[in-house]
Amino acid sequence: MASIGSAVTSVCTASQTDNDFLAEFALDGSESALPRDFRNRLHKMFERIEREFEREYQKLCAENYALQEKLEKFEDVEHPESNIFSKKLMASQLSHRLKLQYKQSTSRLVSSFRPVSGGLSLTASGTGPGSNPDPSRSGSWKFIHSFTGHRDGIWEVTCFRNLVATASADATVRVWNNSKFANCLLVYSGHSGSVNSVRFRERGNLMLTCSGDGTAHLIHLPPVFFEDAAQHPSACQPPQGACADLETGNQLDATSGGIDTDAPIDGSLHTPVLLRDPSAVFQSASLFPSEVSPSGVICEGSSSLDSLPLAAADFLSGRDQLVTASWDRLGRLYDLNTGQEIQSLAGHDHELTDVRCCRDSNLPVVVTSARDSTFRVWDFRQPRLEVHVQQAHSRPVSTAQFLSGRSFYHVVSAGTDRSCRLWDLRNLRSPIFTIRTDASINRLAISRAGALQRKWGAAPPANEASTTSAPTTTPADAPPTAMPCIFALPLDNRTVRLVAANGSRIGRIPRNIAYGHTSVITSAEWADEGLCNLFTSGFDQQLLGWQLQIS
Repeated sequence: MASIGSAVTSVCTASQTDNDFLAEFALDGSESALPRDFRNRLHKMFERIEREFEREYQKLCAENYALQEKLEKFEDVEHPESNIFSKKLMASQLSHRLKLQYKQSTSRLVSSFRPVSGGLSLTASGTGPGSNPDPSRSGSWKFIHSFTGHRDGIWEVTCFRNLVATASADATVRVWNNSKFANCLLVYSGHSGSVNSVRFRERGNLMLTCSGDGTAHLIHLPPVFFEDAAQHPSACQPPQGACADLETGNQLDATSGGIDTDAPIDGSLHTPVLLRDPSAVFQSASLFPSEVSPSGVICEGSSSLDSLPLAAADFLSGRDQLVTASWDRLGRLYDLNTGQEIQSLAGHDHELTDVRCCRDSNLPVVVTSARDSTFRVWDFRQPRLEVHVQQAHSRPVSTAQFLSGRSFYHVVSAGTDRSCRLWDLRNLRSPIFTIRTDASINRLAISRAGALQRKWGAAPPANEASTTSAPTTTPADAPPTAMPCIFALPLDNRTVRLVAANGSRIGRIPRNIAYGHTSVITSAEWADEGLCNLFTSGFDQQLLGWQLQIS
């Protein structure tokens, strides 16, 4: 019995010793199985490799920055294909003629795209009619003024009579005077988030804003803003500024200055009006008035609803209603008088990017665009809502708008796939034309039919003859020449493309460090009244005013 007990005791002791050894070995292995000196050498080598990588990375970053500066300087100057290949063409005129004859005889398509002598020297890179320049149009642009004051990027610019409004990511909306004084008349700071859009309604002088805080605000503009333009008609006289030809984009010689930003229009309007309380607030499904001020303005009340950001909001034509576009993939229709939600517009698969109403025809029709590469047209004329759905682009649609001067069946869409298309809702199998660009297109501008006119009827003085490249002006007693619709396409590469309603390219405003945008151009807008007839806004906190002459 004693021997058996001793044997059991020895076995238990041996097993315990083995377990302790395995535990110590596992502990040493978890730390490291390599000697300390070897580990230190490895760490030093890895540190040297890391420093070498950092040095090479910094060198590559410096080279990349230098190349970007050279590229911007190179792109600031036009390099037409006719100049690039001029030497080759002069050296082989015979072979060039043979190639043209071969193309004309073998393909009608190539013959139809043959450049016309005397037209604009623009490179055709699109498909359909949009790939051809228009030889019947020429003109020039002139930089007028830079409106500064925002502390963050500007998402949208909208014109109304002689006023220009900007919606900025600094949670404010600024209203400017479109005159040589370029005064800021109003600063609205009622939103708690980025302001994404601003729109106007003629009746009632109403301004509608929407923000990333999920609310849409309604503001009544003071009547004194509109009385000022009638009291100062000289504010619409064009000053001298940077100007260039639309065909080449080359800047022409002109005297700087001409805008007196320090001269007050009126003592009451020299300092901008600060406004924080809106007339009404629309959020999710209700109007939330908390109290009424002594002046009769309904102030915003507290709300327990957590709304997603609103991308845009607009007034519905012909009715006292407004429509919003939200990131929750829904559009909502509200009543202006009661503030109640009338209807939800469901159908998009991703966040909405913009909403526009049909203004010229005064019909209750709305078009919404979204990141699902589609736009939808909502027709409220019938009790039963009619919806037209179109897969317009291959990437998110930045905006979709109704073509001015025509029925609501014509819609212009632009997206991040670098294309702009004109559609006929009665035939959605293919667009009427497609314009290809070299960068993403943001919220474009469509001029009203006949609104873009040549206001300079008299012949320019001798010292101003070199400042523009427009054709010979008409006599002073001749009526202004009405122009059709023109699209202004703001691009991510800081340029603005100008396209006619028939798809022909007119020209472009190139980017320039001296007077252009330094960041993405987010929006463009045509102005019917005032000094500047085109405005562009960018994420460089600038609003730029331009003066275009197109014939």
